[in-house]
Amino acid sequence: MAPHGDESGAAEEATVVGAEKRPISTIVILIAMQTEALPVVNGFQLVEDQNSLFPKGVPWVRYYGTYKDLNINLIWPGKDPSFGM
Repeated sequence: MAPHGDESGAAEEATVVGAEKRPISTIVILIAMQTEALPVVNGFQLVEDQNSLFPKGVPWVRYYGTYKDLNINLIWPGKDPSFGM
């Protein structure tokens, strides 16, 4: 690790050897509460995934869509049917 203030090795540490340089095309957002998730869902006009990849019985919900050629995935853990939280 470089001494504090020495940025000479910072770029080398951040670069993965052999990694392609390409723009970010997909992001995933994990939001714990529905009241926090819904403004993002509505703002980006995301759609609920009806064919969830999550196991049966798991209350997790995925919303997805695109914004300016960026694939957006929002994951909300959902509410437990027993406890409502």
